[in-house]
Amino acid sequence: MANAVSCVVSIETGARGPVMTSTAACASGHYSIIEGYHFLQRGEADVIIAGGAESLMSMLTMAAFGRMGPLSSRFDDPEHACRPFSIDRDGFVAGEGAAAVVLETEEHARARGARLYAEVLGGKLTADAFHITAPDPEGMGAARALTGALQMARLQPHDIKAVFAHGTGTSLNDIGETKALKRAFGEAAYNMKITSIKSMVGHALGAAGAQSAVAAVCALNNRCMPPTINYTPDPEIDLHIVGNQSEPVDSDYAIVNAFGFGGQNVVAVFAKVHE
Repeated sequence: MANAVSCVVSIETGARGPVMTSTAACASGHYSIIEGYHFLQRGEADVIIAGGAESLMSMLTMAAFGRMGPLSSRFDDPEHACRPFSIDRDGFVAGEGAAAVVLETEEHARARGARLYAEVLGGKLTADAFHITAPDPEGMGAARALTGALQMARLQPHDIKAVFAHGTGTSLNDIGETKALKRAFGEAAYNMKITSIKSMVGHALGAAGAQSAVAAVCALNNRCMPPTINYTPDPEIDLHIVGNQSEPVDSDYAIVNAFGFGGQNVVAVFAKVHE
């Protein structure tokens, strides 16, 4: 059952509120955070556990991806195979893992003395309506998600300095995501720092967006952007990629992108909490 993981978490923790499973391909783990945020807004719960898990290393899954063609072919050099936004990128490297966050209303969190790592300011889900596996090469759907998330967060493009990209290392994604950022942010896109943690942990599909969200929250709290390793600049991607070495970032806000097969684009905005 697709909902088995969520149900097991409910059973193990004794959580008896809303339980559901997000199915948005590679955006699933990220969308779970947005859906949890909506549960809290609607008053259906005070606390939500949200995230994603992925275990995809099976012969059938890898054969299917191999047949489709999005995987890197650097089989003899796995540590340098995943190269998001690089001119010599040739596909993603599959990863496994999980990430989860505890979402709760501010009133509930403060009442129990919880440490507040970040605030969810809003998020947006859009569709490319383009292809079952390929993203829109012009990034139109992703741009609408970025613009919508920014509007929900009541922020302006120049407020965003940190972007945790979907950044898979495939030719179609990285160019399309670059175009989407330019469409949504205009000139402000050139003042943002952009990174993809997939360069270090691989592409964990259903868990990937949740992993990026956790990394973004850590970056806001530590004022530091993790690097996109194995990076070699691509003239077509002329934005500021945090390449090979971490960089300081002076920002109270971060945007996280997660794009799934079928054309599902999820973007969320997080803010650092100042106690």
